[in-house]
Amino acid sequence: MATHLALPPVQSDRVPSYQTALRILHDEAYALIDAWENEKEIVPLQNSAGLASKYRIATTKSTPEHDTSAMDGYALCSLLTKYASVDCPMKFCVRGSIGAGYRPRKIPENGHVHEGATCSLDPCIKIATGARFPDSAYPMPFDCCIKAEDSRYMTHSDCPDGYPHVFIMKAAHRNMNKRLAGTDFQRGEEIIEAGDVIQLNHIMALASMGFTKIAIRKVPRIGVFSTGDELLSPTEKRPDAQHISDTNGPFLVSSLRELGVRAEFLGVIDDDHKSQVNALAGKLEEFDIIITSGAASSGPWDHIPQALASLNANVLFHRVAIRPGHPALFATIPHKRLFRANSTSAGDGSQGETIFFGLPGNPIAAAACFQFLVEPFINTLISKPCESPIRATVVGSDHILGRRPIPRHLNVFRLGVLRTQERGAMVRLADDSSPSKISPFLYSNCWVHIHPQEEIKDGAVVDVFIY
Repeated sequence: MATHLALPPVQSDRVPSYQTALRILHDEAYALIDAWENEKEIVPLQNSAGLASKYRIATTKSTPEHDTSAMDGYALCSLLTKYASVDCPMKFCVRGSIGAGYRPRKIPENGHVHEGATCSLDPCIKIATGARFPDSAYPMPFDCCIKAEDSRYMTHSDCPDGYPHVFIMKAAHRNMNKRLAGTDFQRGEEIIEAGDVIQLNHIMALASMGFTKIAIRKVPRIGVFSTGDELLSPTEKRPDAQHISDTNGPFLVSSLRELGVRAEFLGVIDDDHKSQVNALAGKLEEFDIIITSGAASSGPWDHIPQALASLNANVLFHRVAIRPGHPALFATIPHKRLFRANSTSAGDGSQGETIFFGLPGNPIAAAACFQFLVEPFINTLISKPCESPIRATVVGSDHILGRRPIPRHLNVFRLGVLRTQERGAMVRLADDSSPSKISPFLYSNCWVHIHPQEEIKDGAVVDVFIY
């Protein structure tokens, strides 16, 4: 789900405020968009939903290109049905049929499709939905379609002249059940503007014009590492009770893919400086963005900041005035550009940068940082529309808040359960706010964003983001 990227005035705190961090993310995202201005990718149309169109695209033709039938039934002249009814049906001679995708028949002046045909009845053509209307030199033009339900068909054996007949049991009017050429799109109408995110309605319109592929803006490729000697990689079996399964890797990769970007899990890095430097350095040329979880703070096993220093990274912020997620780190790491398949990336060995996010290791802190730091950056980068928060009233939470007051100088993100009732949206805070416990995340459905100095109690109206 898209998270909004609010941009209030920057504050000059020693530990950056959440607003300052957002401003930095915003500026870096737009700098990267500018750097990728000349890059594009070509993708199959059916794979383009959620991606940003590289160019403005307009309709290449007017549609429908021909008059077509809107129903299965009989094409005929509406004037000849003026007195038709169930009690007094009008009899027509069926002079052929036209299926969708087939060349239409032309009805000559005498109304006979076949030379030498003799039938005194007025002609009609059996026609399928989507089939082109027959061209007619007959004095009475075929200008409508009587749907099959308003007719009664007679087979050849019932007709002495050899042609099947049909009884029309309803009066028609001009252009009834007839789709006129050029009444859907006109040539030159805009389908999508450059930079707009491709939605399902765009895909339908583009497909109707015959597009099978589309040029899109560069899609960032993102690599995800987990860090920690205690973590098991997805392929490892539990060797002893001291090891635990990695939760952040699968969560982050899945969250990124849900945003519509390419994400790959790169493995678990050990808690030592050399391993982390080598792991990061080996992926800089391959990925546009690298995300790690764990080892981002300032403890004796937190080697990510030192690894970044060894890679000459430019750290744009380390720590943010938020809870959970205080140790979050954002940086750029220099590297040389390489050519990538299916892309127009430079690939000339010139200097490039890889974006780096260092998230906390606690799962709920990592999830909060992803939603409120990483996701706004990605959404800006791929032109994904921002989503405003839901305004909800806090209920049943005073006893929870009483146990552990909310820090008033921070932006705080708390798990909650959002429900819509007759009185509007209501949210109840999760009982447990520990950043290491996963069960509250499972049983919640939203984040409650509590702003600095915001009074939070039952009855307060707060910003809520569904996940």
